[in-house]
Amino acid sequence: MALSEERKKKIRTLRKRISRVQAVVGIAAGIVSVGGFVYSFLVPSAPGVAQGNLVTVVQDARSKKPLGDVTVEILTDGDAVVTTISIPAAGHAQQRLKEGGYKLRVSHPRFATETRKVHVLAGQTAEVRVALSPRAGPVGSTSPASPGQAVDQGVGAMKRFFRELGK
Repeated sequence: MALSEERKKKIRTLRKRISRVQAVVGIAAGIVSVGGFVYSFLVPSAPGVAQGNLVTVVQDARSKKPLGDVTVEILTDGDAVVTTISIPAAGHAQQRLKEGGYKLRVSHPRFATETRKVHVLAGQTAEVRVALSPRAGPVGSTSPASPGQAVDQGVGAMKRFFRELGK
């Protein structure tokens, strides 16, 4: 099926128009892209979120010595966890936070957990000092010093039980 001369002429004209449109769209996209790049360097960025510093200092309530191996959960007033930080042996840690009110839950394996409220202001440092007291055990009990000791004591009790049962 042969195309008429008139039809071939219309197709050539259409192809020229499409090529021009494609060229214009490509040039416009390039200008917008380069313009955005230049704009990002020339125009100062919007001010960031207002932040402040939170310094948490943890010590043993009895000896007043710094405590390490401490976990601090930073929570919103609605108890949603914002972040969790670990306090090293030096007994203090710093964290940048958005301005606002927070709750701190400070815990250590051998000490009772403490909770504190703090308000962080932009550009300022809020310091929270927490003195942890040893965990209170049931009256008259001797708590093992480590989980391994607890297992050893449990195994020893089971051996005694079966020895008594065999007598």
